[in-house]
Amino acid sequence: MSTALRWRRPKPDGGFCLIPATSILTVWFAFHGAIIELVDLRVWLACFELLARRCGAESGKPLRYRLVELEELTGASRRSVRSAVGRLEAVGLLNWSDTKIRPCAEPADLPGDMQSNLAATLSFVGNAERLVPIPRRGLRDLVRSRRRVLIATTLGHLLRGMYFKQSQCVSGGRCKASWIARVFGVDARNVKAARRTLVDSGWLLTRDSSQTAMNRWGAAFVVNLEHGSGSKRPARESPPPAATIGTETPPPERNRKLLEGSKNQNPAERRPIGAQVEKPRTEIPALKKLIPGDLSDPSRLLRLHAQAATEGRITRSENDRLKFFAAAEHARAVGTKNPCGLFAAIVNRGLWSYITQAAEDRARQKLTRLREQIEFHEVRAFASDETTAVDDGRFRGENTAQDDEEVTSIRIAIRRSLGLSADPACSFDFARIESAPTEVAFAATR
Repeated sequence: MSTALRWRRPKPDGGFCLIPATSILTVWFAFHGAIIELVDLRVWLACFELLARRCGAESGKPLRYRLVELEELTGASRRSVRSAVGRLEAVGLLNWSDTKIRPCAEPADLPGDMQSNLAATLSFVGNAERLVPIPRRGLRDLVRSRRRVLIATTLGHLLRGMYFKQSQCVSGGRCKASWIARVFGVDARNVKAARRTLVDSGWLLTRDSSQTAMNRWGAAFVVNLEHGSGSKRPARESPPPAATIGTETPPPERNRKLLEGSKNQNPAERRPIGAQVEKPRTEIPALKKLIPGDLSDPSRLLRLHAQAATEGRITRSENDRLKFFAAAEHARAVGTKNPCGLFAAIVNRGLWSYITQAAEDRARQKLTRLREQIEFHEVRAFASDETTAVDDGRFRGENTAQDDEEVTSIRIAIRRSLGLSADPACSFDFARIESAPTEVAFAATR
């Protein structure tokens, strides 16, 4: 095997797919911004493999594309693949039919802040308008991976080390882990771990380089254009997993001793044996510190909506309140790994257009039940006081006017305790409950 810093071949073993660098970065930004999911990104890349399989078909012969091919390539279930194709079509990243598919480069409605960030990243990448030749064998391994950092590391090395010049594939270049971390929004140390996985699998080959050059431009590497030629493993099978690559940011490298704690710690406190009942969360919810329970508790959502309205992210209107609750329902249904992050992205960036009608219907039902529960709590409290008055003999026919005044005063006191209007004829007002103390909001939904 050659040890040159660059390889030049007409094509890699197994062929290649030409994908614009701008399209790769745009689709990754759509995934990083929670517009699409990871399986959608994998399905989008797998569509290029389907096109490459039919590039040598006879002219005039009708082509047929099936979802079962995407299932085999990605290893995802039929339901996941069908949902991924639907989401890609909804945002304008894919045109799919049985006779023609076309992976698009730009979403239909990319938010303004995301467009500015993408433009800055494209200028930082440089030469982003070129076509990137991706080996098909490596592409099939890539679409089967479920590790976000591994996919980002692979795409980063392809952008830095694969070129198509003079009808030849040129492999070789330099790439720093910090560059991939900045472009793709991942952690640099996780990128280094993913790069070791690619080197161990034989897809990436490192080359000797001086320390000065590594510090300035990164390690020298070559994408193996013969990857998979002499392997007994089937071409569609992904490489064996190496060290586990976490998705969470590892602890900081500096001051690591501060995280270890004192060596002379006190012995752990004894706890009673047996199952312990977890105490309910009673502190005030906060938008900067969301938990999954906040998205399912209507009273906590009311408090979060009040905070968002105070910060100017949303208004206190009924429509915006419905959108706020619908965003929580959408995040619970779609965000399987990080629903709180998806909910925060929708609220902070105003991505209300991605909320489905089903999520809005569930939110409307939840708001209706919440309104009924609060009103029922008020009526029940009034009924208990009225029953006490009957037992005391005050409703037996005498002193009717005085009793009516007492009933009215009781009703007004109850409504004020719940944060409602003192006038019993007034309609229910959510804004008063949102601004009421936390314990009142919790008591109203018990």
